[in-house]
Amino acid sequence: MILVTGSTGRIGREVAFGLVLKDIQLRAMIHHGAGNEWLNWSNVETVMGDFANAQTLDSALAGIDTAFLLSSASPKQVELQNAFIDACVRNGVKHVVKVSALGADPASPCRFLRWHAETEAYLLASGMRATIVRPNLFFDNVLSSKTSIAQNNAIYGAMDPQARVGMVDTRDVAAVAAVKLLETDGANETLEVTGAKTLSQCDVADGLSKLFERPIAYEQLAPDAYVSALRGAAVTTELAEGIAELHTAYNAGLGDRTTDTVQRIARKEPTALDAYLFRESRKLGHA
Repeated sequence: MILVTGSTGRIGREVAFGLVLKDIQLRAMIHHGAGNEWLNWSNVETVMGDFANAQTLDSALAGIDTAFLLSSASPKQVELQNAFIDACVRNGVKHVVKVSALGADPASPCRFLRWHAETEAYLLASGMRATIVRPNLFFDNVLSSKTSIAQNNAIYGAMDPQARVGMVDTRDVAAVAAVKLLETDGANETLEVTGAKTLSQCDVADGLSKLFERPIAYEQLAPDAYVSALRGAAVTTELAEGIAELHTAYNAGLGDRTTDTVQRIARKEPTALDAYLFRESRKLGHA
């Protein structure tokens, strides 16, 4: 049986839904009961679980062969994900598919990438089969700009307007992960998941302009100013600083590449920016 963590988040939800449509028996680990009605399928078992509670992890992992590992970014991410890996070992899990991030490196100037690299190493040393999925920057990040689009006809960031990144749809990341969860054997591997082409933030603004049929601009902020703007939007200081670090890394070329992983593994073409924006238009405030 497969256990899916993060099943109420953007990627985990799509992983679980993809497996449901294939009529795969799975267990979804959730933190609370509200808002999970969509998981009421005959082939989905829900179980309450907490990365910080070993007893709940053991209950969730009992009888599991393959586990999908994804949790929110936080200063405790390494501790919590490593505890999950320990629980997988205790319960005889054979294969773990972990969502990491493109550029994960213990020496990275970006804290998010250091955190992911530390857990990648821990997983690889666990003795279980490890599939590490490293996505590039998500299209979904534009959804946080709904208010600034409505009020200022603008999106903001610390990235250089012309810095290019192989941005990717979280649904494509989920599709790759779902395929790997269904494999019964294989070697450890690391998969970089990107869109079909690199894009700049000006390209994103142009796509939004087409969608809204009015000019939408991209405005670059200094990293400190961007952190302040994120803090004003109720993002914690730790996470806001981490996001600014990522933008600085993208300016240095971190995400300026594409791979064929989506085509090769998920057997589909990566979602294009315009198609993504049209699909998510209501979330962006487009009537």
